[in-house]
Amino acid sequence: MKTPLSRENSASISSDRAAPAAQVGRNIAASYLARAVNLGAFLALTPILTRWLGLRRYGEWLVIASVLPCLALAGMGIDQTLSNRIAQAAAAGRRDRINGLISTAFVAYCACAACAAWLLWMGTGVLARLVLPESPADLVRPLLIAGLLYCLALPCNAFAMALRGLERVDRERGAAAWSSFSGALGLGAAAIGGYGLSGLAVAQGLAAVGRGLVTARRACALNRMAIPRLRAFSARILRGLIRPSLGFLALQIAGIIGFGIDNLVIGHALGAEMVTRYAVPYLLIMGVEGVFATFQAALVPTIAAKHARRDHAGLRGAFFLSMRLGLLFASAGAIVFLLAGPGLLRLWAGDGVYPGAAAYALQVALFVIQVMLETPHAILVATTRHYGAALIHWLDSALNLALSLWWVRRWGVAGVIAGTVAARGATSAWYLFVAAIGVLDIALARLAREMTRALALAGAAGMAALLLGAKLDAGATVARASLGCVLAAALAAAFAAWAISHDERRRLTGELRRILRKPKYA
Repeated sequence: MKTPLSRENSASISSDRAAPAAQVGRNIAASYLARAVNLGAFLALTPILTRWLGLRRYGEWLVIASVLPCLALAGMGIDQTLSNRIAQAAAAGRRDRINGLISTAFVAYCACAACAAWLLWMGTGVLARLVLPESPADLVRPLLIAGLLYCLALPCNAFAMALRGLERVDRERGAAAWSSFSGALGLGAAAIGGYGLSGLAVAQGLAAVGRGLVTARRACALNRMAIPRLRAFSARILRGLIRPSLGFLALQIAGIIGFGIDNLVIGHALGAEMVTRYAVPYLLIMGVEGVFATFQAALVPTIAAKHARRDHAGLRGAFFLSMRLGLLFASAGAIVFLLAGPGLLRLWAGDGVYPGAAAYALQVALFVIQVMLETPHAILVATTRHYGAALIHWLDSALNLALSLWWVRRWGVAGVIAGTVAARGATSAWYLFVAAIGVLDIALARLAREMTRALALAGAAGMAALLLGAKLDAGATVARASLGCVLAAALAAAFAAWAISHDERRRLTGELRRILRKPKYA
């Protein structure tokens, strides 16, 4: 199940930098649409599933949903390489090469999907016992159903990458939005109808297959060269795809370990019910973080263009402005989450959906860290200086897994999120900042000057939230939510007045207008 945690692929947006401005705007707007639909589906679906399935059954489904993204590894990381090669062929006017690339990738995806389906058929029982020892039999059938349908949809990745490479991200993201919406409807109907986990698996798997078919239809309608032909398969092209794809595969594995392993660790050590208590607030918090991640990814083409023009002053200005906006978003979000989150969680998802004060506070801390890392990460990606970051991401993921497995036995769910926060703080949190300011040649003294007002405002708002929140009863959900919204709005107004200059506001408004120009979701 694609969750709000699913991160936006900035490369899919930056690949459109050669497209006309209006098309770039449509592509980025479609990315926002897919993000909004995905988050909206999660918000609408979660209270249905927690109440109709119960905490234990829903936890079992979350474990299955955490395993399914691992099937994407069967694609061997070809996705991004294929998109890049198609974009290069189109830019060079070599439309004849596009069919060879798509046909070769399609055949490779079919072979990978067949191998993955066979392994899943043979090993589902072992996998179920590993990820959920308390009730493995409950997972076997739904995991197998959903997994086989995901394997069936895998070859259609060739068409999704064709749309990206042909600079029609709007069509690919539109299909993703349709899949999220239809999948949510199917999951809700299966839960209310009493069809159990197998019904959920069928609904989720059919949504994935439907998304693949929609992207196939759109790609083939856009360009007849997107229709795969067996005679166009080329072993030479396949070798050319596999070599660079291994690096993307390594990043995929690190990403799954870093962002998708927590549910499996908790399911293995603590059982399905604790997965629900942990995962629901986590997915909500990181889904909100994804809003800023999508905004930051939308700025990657602008950052890349400034880098190509050697506009060092413009790059530094974009970095400082994005850092202040990130601090505003992180501070306002943390205030609302900490003041209103626990009460709203219980009203929204049910009384039992809360991981405890320590685990929840650490989840909010991770939210702040992730928001603040988006800007330096975008700088490194846009300037193609991300290789060191990729290595650090691997170290981060490995340390996260080790600490989570160790600390879950000592401190429960709080230990799992503590392992993530500790791993992020020991690796990515400092490295990305150091690498980004190194690329931009920014002195620490200037960085401190540029961020002083923003940090002071964020600190003052945080202190006000602590002092005023302490005077309100923990059960006063409406009052706490109102206070959080008022403080967040006041913080935004203060940032606009004192932390962001008039010229920065003008440039930011212009960038937003460019992003949202003529949004159409073909």
